[in-house]
Amino acid sequence: MGIRVFTGIGCLSFLIVPVLVLAEDKPSSDAPAPLGRVQRSATYTAITDEEVAKLSLPASLRRLSLRNSRLSGNSFARMGEWKELQYLLLDETPITDADLRHLQTLPRLRFLSLAQTSVTSQGLIHLEGLKELKTLCLDGTAINDASLVHLAQLPKLEWLYLNATNVTDAGLIHLRELKSLRLLSVVNTQVTADGIRRFHEFRPTTRVRQGTVSLLDKSATAPDS
Repeated sequence: MGIRVFTGIGCLSFLIVPVLVLAEDKPSSDAPAPLGRVQRSATYTAITDEEVAKLSLPASLRRLSLRNSRLSGNSFARMGEWKELQYLLLDETPITDADLRHLQTLPRLRFLSLAQTSVTSQGLIHLEGLKELKTLCLDGTAINDASLVHLAQLPKLEWLYLNATNVTDAGLIHLRELKSLRLLSVVNTQVTADGIRRFHEFRPTTRVRQGTVSLLDKSATAPDS
C-alpha cells in the first residue's frame, strides 16, 4: 500500500514540547553563525545533492532540517559527519530503508522525523541503536505492525507519531514495553478504541491520540518510573 497523504493532524502540529528539549539552541537559520559563535542549527528546504555536498557545517551541529529536499544516498551518508546531532528532520525526502543505516552513527539523536517518506517496515531495524531517541515521527510511511517490535528497543522514547500508517491494534502489543512513552498518536490508522483500552492495561499513563480526542486511562495517577 502506498503512502497516504493527510492534512490537518500531523506530528509537527504536536511537537511543541519535544522540540523544547533543545531550547538552548537558537532558532535554526541558513545564515552563518556570528563571529565567535559556533553554528548549532541549520534549516534547508528543497535543496539538492550538489548543494548538500557544498555544505560546510561544524561537527558540533545539533539541529538539522532538510525537509522536502531531493537527495540521494550520498547526501544521507553525510549525516554521520555530525555526531552531535540531536534533532534531525527529513520529512518528504526520498530517504530509503537502506539510507537509515547512516543514522546508526548518531548516538545523541533525540528527535527524528521521517514523515511522508518512503521508509517501510524493513528500515526500522536501523533505528534500534538510537537509545537516546525521545521523539519519533513516522507519519504517512509504509510501516506495519510487525516492524514496531524494533521501536520497543528505544528505552527513552516519549513521543511516537504513527498517523496515516498501516498500524492496527496488533501493532500496539509491541509498544507495551515503552515505559517512558507519554504520547502515542495513531490518527488515520486501523487502531480501534478496544485496542487502545487493551494497550492502557499495560501503559495506563500513555496518552493516545486516535482522532481529535486524546484517550487516557483516568485511573492513572503517575507515569512509570
